[in-house]
Amino acid sequence: MNVSEQKKTRILVVDDTKVNRTILEARLKEEGYEVTCAPDGRIALELLGLAQESPSPNLDDYGAILLDIMMPEIDGLEVLRKVRERFSSLELPVIMATAKNESVDIVEALRAGANDYVTKPTDMGVLKARLETHLKLRHYHADLRRAHHSLVSAARAESIAHLAAGVAHEIRNPLAQIRMAAPPLRKLVGDDPGGRVLLDVLENAVDRADQVVARLMETSKDEALQVVPTDLNTLVTWSATVLEAELESHGIQCELRLAKDLPNARLSPPEMQQALIQVILNASQATEPGGTVTVTTRSRILESSPPVDSRSGNRLRKGDLVEEVVIEDNGPGVSEDKIGAIFDPFFTTKPTGAALGLGLTLVRKFMSLQGGHVTVANRMDVRGLRVTLTVAAARNLRTHV
Repeated sequence: MNVSEQKKTRILVVDDTKVNRTILEARLKEEGYEVTCAPDGRIALELLGLAQESPSPNLDDYGAILLDIMMPEIDGLEVLRKVRERFSSLELPVIMATAKNESVDIVEALRAGANDYVTKPTDMGVLKARLETHLKLRHYHADLRRAHHSLVSAARAESIAHLAAGVAHEIRNPLAQIRMAAPPLRKLVGDDPGGRVLLDVLENAVDRADQVVARLMETSKDEALQVVPTDLNTLVTWSATVLEAELESHGIQCELRLAKDLPNARLSPPEMQQALIQVILNASQATEPGGTVTVTTRSRILESSPPVDSRSGNRLRKGDLVEEVVIEDNGPGVSEDKIGAIFDPFFTTKPTGAALGLGLTLVRKFMSLQGGHVTVANRMDVRGLRVTLTVAAARNLRTHV
C-alpha cells in the first residue's frame, strides 16, 4: 500500500481512556492515516453502523479497528463479535489492544475473529507494522474480489452470447425462407389493401429478426484486430458528424470537448468508430429534447489496473499512458442495483421491443478486442450517465509493471 492509498484509510480507535485515545490519534495521523475515536463500545458500534438505530454499514468507511479489550458496559470482545457478524477478518481487520497479563482474553479474541493484537503501553513501531500488514491483506482481498466478480460476469455474458449466437444461426434458415416467400405472396395478393398491409408487417418483422440474428452472431466472434496509431480526436469528430442529423432531429446537441495536443492512441479504427457511435447514440436516446450529450477526450496515467476483460494479447495496467473518450448525458441514469448488469446481453432500460439490449455488449467486446476498456457510472455531480472508453496511447509511458 503506497502513501496516497494509506492517507485515504481511516482507522477507528476504540478506548475508554482519553489519554490513550489522544496519543494514538496523534501518532496515527503522523503516519498519514485518518483517525476516528470512540470512547466506548456503544459509540463504536454506532460509528460502524452496527447498532440497531444506525444506518447500514459501509465497508469502505473504515480500513481497520484498534480495539481495547477492557471497557465498561460493552467490552471489546462483544464489539468484536458484533463486527464479525457483518464483516470478515479480511474485509475489516481488527487489532486488539490489551495489557500484557491478559493472555486469556487475547486467546478468546483471536478465536472470536481478531486479526492481531498489541500490548499496552503500545509500541508504535509494532502497531504500524501490523496495521500495514493487515491493510495490505485487505487491499489484496478487495482486488481479488473485484477480479473474481469481473471474471464471473464476463463468463456469464460470454456463455449467454455464445448460446444466443448458436440459436441465431439456426433461425437464419427459416427467416430466409420467409423472405423468399414474400414476393410470390405479393403477386397472389395483388391489389388487395389488407393483404399488402399484412405483407408489409411480415417483411418488417423479418427484417427486424434478421437484425437481431446478425448482432447476436457478431457478439460470438473473436477476431484479432489490427491496432494502429490513430488520432482519437479525428475519430470522435467523425462519429459525432455521422450522428449529427439524427441528434438534431430529436432536438439534442452534441458538444465536443477535445483535448489539445492529444497523443495518438493505439486502437482499431473501425471497431472504435462503432463503439463511439453506439455510445453516443445510447446517450442521445437517454437525453430529453433540448438536452446535451457531452463528448470529452483526455490523456492520463492509469492509477490502477482495470479488471481483466481484454480478449487481445495486450491489456491496460497501472502506470500506462492512456487516451480516453468520456460520453456524458443528462438523462435519468441507471439504478445502482442494475448498473452491474449493463453489459449483459439483452439488458436494456428501454421499453420492451424498443431495443435489442446488445449495444453495450458489443461496445465492451470491441474495446476488449483492441486491448481497451469501458466503464459505466452514474454522474455524481449532476443527473445522467457517464461512459468512459479507454485505450492505450501509442507511446507507452508505463511506470509500473
